[in-house]
Amino acid sequence: MEDEYLKQKATFTNQRNELYERRDRLARIVEDEAGKMTAFLQKGQYSYQDGEQFYRSLQQLMEDSQFVTALNYANVK
Repeated sequence: MEDEYLKQKATFTNQRNELYERRDRLARIVEDEAGKMTAFLQKGQYSYQDGEQFYRSLQQLMEDSQFVTALNYANVK
């Protein structure tokens, strides 16, 4: 019984770590893309409105990733 518990605990720990790694990768991707958009907008030829849709899509990506992470974490517990 203790062996089964330890195996299950290790599985859950691995799943949790994988979720955190995915979240971190998504955060890095979003940060990189936001940096590119900021550089693009800072060229002075474009306004915030030109990048508004891009920023909205980044926000949606972050919200979706947080939802997926929370959902997956709830399934792990």
